[in-house]
Amino acid sequence: MLEMQQKLIAVQREIYEILDENHELSKQIQNLKTELEEQKRIVRHKQNYITLKDDPQEIKYCSVCYGKEKNYIQLDDNEKEDGTVYCPSCETQFTVDKDRFRLYCGELNRKNSYDSFDYSL
Repeated sequence: MLEMQQKLIAVQREIYEILDENHELSKQIQNLKTELEEQKRIVRHKQNYITLKDDPQEIKYCSVCYGKEKNYIQLDDNEKEDGTVYCPSCETQFTVDKDRFRLYCGELNRKNSYDSFDYSL
């Protein structure tokens, strides 16, 4: 009788261990699904920064900071004349698409009436 009780206790332990492992695996699967959904939102650009698909403002984020720690660090939006922006966290520099930069500066130019803006970047 004692031997059966010990076997029963051992089987119960194994069941609890399997249940714990199952719970951990379920959490891992959920985390991977969440990460996959997040990856689907990311648009990677040739200039090595990222934007999000559902963002109408197309805010630029640092691909280095996202790759290291999954942090969305917005790039400094004070673009230089050559279209260079930088990450305030890791200080990586990125060059944005010059045609888009010209378009952005042209719109800014019209809004602020800066007649002397040089479009020949």
